[in-house]
Amino acid sequence: MVGEVHNGIYTDKTNIDVLNVDANSDDSEDESYNYDSALEVVFDNSDESEVYTGENMSYSTSLESLGDSQSPPKDGEECLNVLNPIIDLNANTNEEPLTNESTPANEVVNEENVESSDIVIQKSKRKKTSLVWDHFKKVELKNGKKWQCIHCKNNYSVVASGLTSHLMRHLKQTCHVYKKLVAQQKKLNFQPAKSKIDEKLSGPLLMNSGGKYDHERQREATAHWIMMHEHAFSIVEEEGFHFMMKCSNISYEKISRKTLKNDCIAVYEAERKKLKSTLRTKRILSFVHVPPPRRGVDITDAIFKCLKDWGIENKIFSVSVDNAHYNDRCLKELKVLILRHRKLVLDGKLFHVRCCAHILNLLVQDGIGKIAKIVEDVRESVKFINQSEARLQTFSQIVQQLKLGGKKLNLDCPTHWNSTYQMLSVAMQFKEVFPRFQDREPSYTTLPDDDDWEKVEKVSKLLEVFNVVTNIISGSEYPTANLYLAEVFRIKLVLDQAIQDESDFMKEMAKAMKGKFDKYWSQCNLC
Repeated sequence: MVGEVHNGIYTDKTNIDVLNVDANSDDSEDESYNYDSALEVVFDNSDESEVYTGENMSYSTSLESLGDSQSPPKDGEECLNVLNPIIDLNANTNEEPLTNESTPANEVVNEENVESSDIVIQKSKRKKTSLVWDHFKKVELKNGKKWQCIHCKNNYSVVASGLTSHLMRHLKQTCHVYKKLVAQQKKLNFQPAKSKIDEKLSGPLLMNSGGKYDHERQREATAHWIMMHEHAFSIVEEEGFHFMMKCSNISYEKISRKTLKNDCIAVYEAERKKLKSTLRTKRILSFVHVPPPRRGVDITDAIFKCLKDWGIENKIFSVSVDNAHYNDRCLKELKVLILRHRKLVLDGKLFHVRCCAHILNLLVQDGIGKIAKIVEDVRESVKFINQSEARLQTFSQIVQQLKLGGKKLNLDCPTHWNSTYQMLSVAMQFKEVFPRFQDREPSYTTLPDDDDWEKVEKVSKLLEVFNVVTNIISGSEYPTANLYLAEVFRIKLVLDQAIQDESDFMKEMAKAMKGKFDKYWSQCNLC
């Protein structure tokens, strides 16, 4: 950088900055300065020139304001006398001025000649507070340095001016991973009296707020912490807790237990509203427990009260209940109440939907009733073996001798047909063990014969289909409406084949089950 003096004014050719220096004052006042370039001062005195160089400094000044205003500078002496304190930042103002005697003409004063040039002035870096710095990192690529999003790995150019608009635009408009992260972290309003709080706290709870302390965010996080670990409200007023939070953030403000209690209630209300909003889009609702007596009218009142509380009485499409007499009356009364508010689809033909799993249970119970004596013998056999540790050990020894594997004998629950099916299927695996066990235990008198085991085998194969269908249509993690008709049709085909079986007991059993099937599912259309 080179400057020239014209008519007493020094001009920098690269940076036009002004430095006013009062010769009568000990201090200098900077109006403009730049520490990013080197300095080369040239004084043009027609016969000779003075050149000064220094690093990391550049300025321009008016020579008319330097020294005595009544007498112009002689051969650049006064200019050098005034410039010397500026070049030497640590120099004493009482030191002897620098003259031409110490600095001959045409001599360049560099870092070795000027003591003050050893000092390098460094500008402190301003702390980055933008949100984008928490979501981008600088990477070195083949085409140069780039900013890379830590979420989606997209790369963006590094702007020399330091602008972050394109990075912020990526976060808000393009980065789907960041949008999903923000959507999962919802905010609550803890100061309802202030209308601008909702806008202020519209961001996610756990996102970085640019390094500034946010008291509302802190209160919400504390409320979640208290409820998550069931701490006492008074814990926030303890001295140790306050000391810990102050160490984490010096700007932390105390929270009283009363304020914390209100914040916890606010969290509960917000989550309750969120749950209500979610349930408005559901088709299945879990009702509350109804204490006895559970008459049809009592159940109707309880269900309708739930619908009113949740505000979905106008959104009910269908209700599924077990096939009990009081449930039939309940649905009739409930249908009348809802029809007073709005019309039902197909005049309510689909309002009362009977539970498919319960109908299957009725079908199986009617079928098992035809072989009740055989089922009872197997049940008593399992009970007899499991009642004594010695008998169970004897039975296990026989299983090991025959090298049979399988599950442990389980006693069924008579009202749950699927447990009866599991008991029969496991007992079938050990049908060769029971006769040998009887030889060792004379008191065992409920041994099924070969004909009984043949019937158990056929019944188990039939019940296996019912068990698979029941598990499919009873799923709660996936929709079952699209699976219902296909599975019901599978049951019909199995029953039609069983009716054609050679054995009489299978025909009777299949006919009993088919009669119950036709009672509920004989018509599958709505015409």
